[in-house]
Amino acid sequence: MGGPSSIGRILVLSEEDPAELSLPSSHTIEVAEFLPAGAVDPVLLDCSYVLQPQQVGLRAYCLLRDAMTDTGRIGLGRVTIRIRERLALLRPYGQGIGLATLLWPRRLPGPLARGAAGTDRRETRRPAWRRAGVAHRGDGRS
Repeated sequence: MGGPSSIGRILVLSEEDPAELSLPSSHTIEVAEFLPAGAVDPVLLDCSYVLQPQQVGLRAYCLLRDAMTDTGRIGLGRVTIRIRERLALLRPYGQGIGLATLLWPRRLPGPLARGAAGTDRRETRRPAWRRAGVAHRGDGRS
């Protein structure tokens, strides 16, 4: 297996090389921290999955699900899906655990990347009639 490199030379790989280059979280979900259930903006949600435990990890799976349910918290971490590492949100889902991949905030389209639907912070402090561009004469008539 091989292909051109960025400097124009051919890079030759053996059959074992791609397996050695796998990402560190390729067979696990790494939970970095636990947050209150409403802490992640829903606009960041991408794809949803329901996790199924392997027999070896069944006890840890149940403990994690029960701890998140009892505390009202969700897990935030990383997972590798199809050789791509993604941000992930873990939450109790019925008798299981749901996983949702998250978009990186910088990958949101246009106004969503800036926050409140493209509004400028100064605009939200002005009265509504000023934001709409309406002239105000101060005598009750516009």
